[in-house]
Amino acid sequence: MRSGSLLILASAFMLSACGGESAEAPQSRSSTSDANGVGWPSDWVSATGDIALPDGFDAWPTLGAWGVAGPDGVATGMHQVYASPGTIEAFRRDEKFADGSVLVKEVRGASTAALTTGAASYATENQVWFVMVKDSTNRFADNPIWGDGWGWALFEAGDRSAQVAQDYTIDCQGCHIPAQENDWIYIEAYPVLFGENELPKPTWQSGEG
Repeated sequence: MRSGSLLILASAFMLSACGGESAEAPQSRSSTSDANGVGWPSDWVSATGDIALPDGFDAWPTLGAWGVAGPDGVATGMHQVYASPGTIEAFRRDEKFADGSVLVKEVRGASTAALTTGAASYATENQVWFVMVKDSTNRFADNPIWGDGWGWALFEAGDRSAQVAQDYTIDCQGCHIPAQENDWIYIEAYPVLFGENELPKPTWQSGEG
């Protein structure tokens, strides 16, 4: 997404819209941490690669947030992004997402009001949740929602237990093309990933990288 189409309230990342048939939530309920402090999320990823919306993700560390606006500049959505415990620390140390890192974007509608501080936009009703799971080892080569280093999933507000993505290359990856060189994630919009270090220059802006 180009910068002119966004009202950035805080930093964040993009996950694209997906669609398709449901997959049952995985049954495994265990995970272990590796040397990076990030474990494989077997609580939410089954042995065959089905992905479930993580329980309690909204208590995870916040990665950032997008305020998305229409052509008239009025906010049309608020996107709050969460990262599984250990994800941010591992990225700061290794400058990459560790295997098992989980990113969840909660998409809500938006309204705008004239307040004493000026026009302010705020989140309203739930719409969808997007989930990405880092996997650099191609664990699920035969599962069409896994590839290019990630698992890709979508859950709709009508039934948050049903994963409805079919093929990540068709349903999910398109919005990530400008961030392809950065592991398909808009890391430049995540100040928390860089701590006190200077933010890298965004590569997705028009005329750059």
